[in-house]
Amino acid sequence: MAHQARPPRPARSTPGCVWPSTRSGVTELLGFLSRVMLPRGRETVAIFSLATHLLPSGDVIVRFFTLFESIYKYAKDFARCLEDLCEGVYIQQTLEGVLLDEDGKQLICEVLYLYGVLLLLMDARIDGAVRERMLIAYYRHKGASSIDSVEDVFLLVRATGFSSSALDRNGLPRRPQGYPEEYFDRLPRRLGISSDLVMMMVARLRSEDMYGQVSSYPLPQHRSVALATQARMLYVLLYFVPRVLEEEPHTMREIVDRHFSDNWVIAQYMGFTVELPHVWEPYKAARAALANTTQQSNTKALHSSYLERLLQARKMLQHYLTEGVLTEEFALDNTPALLHCVRECNVTIRWLMLHRTARHRRLPESADAAREAEQLLLLLMNTAQLEYTLRQLFSGLLDFKEQMWSSSKAQVPRADPPNGAPAAHAVTHLHTP
Repeated sequence: MAHQARPPRPARSTPGCVWPSTRSGVTELLGFLSRVMLPRGRETVAIFSLATHLLPSGDVIVRFFTLFESIYKYAKDFARCLEDLCEGVYIQQTLEGVLLDEDGKQLICEVLYLYGVLLLLMDARIDGAVRERMLIAYYRHKGASSIDSVEDVFLLVRATGFSSSALDRNGLPRRPQGYPEEYFDRLPRRLGISSDLVMMMVARLRSEDMYGQVSSYPLPQHRSVALATQARMLYVLLYFVPRVLEEEPHTMREIVDRHFSDNWVIAQYMGFTVELPHVWEPYKAARAALANTTQQSNTKALHSSYLERLLQARKMLQHYLTEGVLTEEFALDNTPALLHCVRECNVTIRWLMLHRTARHRRLPESADAAREAEQLLLLLMNTAQLEYTLRQLFSGLLDFKEQMWSSSKAQVPRADPPNGAPAAHAVTHLHTP
């Protein structure tokens, strides 16, 4: 039998492939990629091995796709809620009214903030190429009929060009041009989330005390800590309206003066920090507004100030933690001073721990960095001990409040009733606090 020549194998990868910008053709592209263009690298082989051999049901691939789809549904449900508010589905409720309500403006800002955090963390923890291959693997494993809104999900997970392994000369992740604002604009533009709404959120966050924390931090030097929750939300939401970062110096000056006048390293989410001089460097207005905060003379003065506050906090803690000092009577008589000590310790610990990790705008070199780190650790441990002791004291006082009140009433001497008046005790005129 004559040997028939086999058709040539398709190329492993096709450079210059452009993802379609319209909804039509994405399904065909997915099928084409799954048959021809998907590279057979080690990562892809591992993915398909998990999906087809190690786990017959493809649990790993399904879990990753569920993550991607859940983020998309989160954004879609938020857009649908905004649309219903604008169309008057909720009687006597409007979008402007929600932003005026104390709880409403908190919730609506938190929803968009958390969506931005999900995007940033997904891109930082799962590389873009891996996300694309995961989606192709799911497409192969389950088929197109099992995927709803595949175009939108694929738009969400498409590679951004950012890689956490690509570092600059300071050891920080290098950001491609237009990142992350282009990434943030993918779904909101398609789902109809208006930039005007985001601007209203930014206005609330930059000018109001939405969470009422300023009353808990009365000292002016604690203002940035009191507004830290709003500051990190502002940082994320500004990427939804990048023109503010680039073209509105007055707005950025107001934001920096209120939230970032004495700090340039913030926690965008629990355990994930960013350096503002690094991430805002491409934006003209943001870079100019932050210049005063990150001047060498200012950073040196701030560092020296917090080192002095560290020593003062250690002295206060040493006094309060001396055996026999913290009694119930002392805690009741000196509650404001104790709360001030706890506030000062926590503010100092927070600033030093955040800014000691800075790489782009480093703190001045210390002559005894090891001793400074030791003092900071001791401050952290002693503050935790003081907080625990105070909690135990005040919890015990609250638990025995009624018993102590009854005992105090029993010690009040009885008063003689006036002539002709019914018998009564003087304690009946006392009121329980």
